[in-house]
Amino acid sequence: MNEDLMFFWEWFSQNEEYIYEELETNTDNIAFLIAEQLKVVHSDLVFEISFEKEDNKMTFVISADGDIALFPLVIELCGKAPTYERWNIVAFRPRLKQQNQVIEIDGIKLDYDDVYFTYSTEDDFINLDIYIKGYDQEDNRYIHTYFILLDSLIGEFDAVTKIGLTTVFSYIEDEVLMNIRELTKIIDFLQNKDLSLN
Repeated sequence: MNEDLMFFWEWFSQNEEYIYEELETNTDNIAFLIAEQLKVVHSDLVFEISFEKEDNKMTFVISADGDIALFPLVIELCGKAPTYERWNIVAFRPRLKQQNQVIEIDGIKLDYDDVYFTYSTEDDFINLDIYIKGYDQEDNRYIHTYFILLDSLIGEFDAVTKIGLTTVFSYIEDEVLMNIRELTKIIDFLQNKDLSLN
């Protein structure tokens, strides 16, 4: 496995200038090439690259796609990354810190205004009852889209390591429901209080 990790970064180092310069005009081909190389490390790893540059650097995110069993591999892989002038290498989808975020997967579109919740705490986890506008329990695309949206809000690491049981329902009008944006404050508060709030 170690050789696969080093091989990936050797390949990326040889191609990073091309990827940086051509990503916006040759997106699909480059995405395919990167995905094929990541599959050599593990078939379930995924990645994201933001077109927005910060200090002339692009951000290359390697994700376990919510699979906690792959977290050590993502950490190890990103830990072996060289330092690049054009790239920030990031383990796990980070918090995006935006007022709203739209996620669309296979025709299902959700944003923060579509998702509400209540919660309880148990041991070191927060259990969530999630209420989604337009939710169809027969359609798994809603669940997948929701979890990507959750990653954008609180970050993939917190989404997997701090959220316990999640139960999803169709949205109902109820004043006890909180908008999903509030979840970030709750997670951070409970983290600071060692989850002592019930």
